[in-house]
Amino acid sequence: MADFNAYRIGGKAKYLAQAFDADGLRRALELHPNRLIIGRGSKLLVSDGGFDGVVILMRNSECGTTAGFTRKRDLRGSGGFPALS
Repeated sequence: MADFNAYRIGGKAKYLAQAFDADGLRRALELHPNRLIIGRGSKLLVSDGGFDGVVILMRNSECGTTAGFTRKRDLRGSGGFPALS
């Protein structure tokens, strides 16, 4: 995880996925029930023990909107962007 946050610290993630669009985000959310959705990682601290789940890197502004979603859920990232659970 050190490569994905501004502080350059943190252990490994069990799974890592990149979402470039709403469909990719949907598929990534299905990978594991324990999820961490991150953007640029500027406000992210990760334990040296890592993260036991899937880390989803949002790589497109469409992922941070409701574009392409048929249902709106109340799961939000640190930036307040809606996501699908």
